[in-house]
Amino acid sequence: MFFPAKEIRVPTSEKILVAPKLPISLMKKEKSKLIEQIKKAFAAGFTKDEIEEAMLRRGWTKEEIEKAFKEILA
Repeated sequence: MFFPAKEIRVPTSEKILVAPKLPISLMKKEKSKLIEQIKKAFAAGFTKDEIEEAMLRRGWTKEEIEKAFKEILA
């Protein structure tokens, strides 16, 4: 599921992308998807660094990825 970011302008006329706020139930579902993707990648033999790089390319934030790693590796 994709939720487009909103574009806003600041006085310096730079563009800033703001992620839309998601309902809590949807955020948990998305987090669950990330965790499952990471588990599958570990099972396939990828390293933590390789997985992190791939998840960043897919649009996950570093903070989301780190939280998922902590939950998986705890």
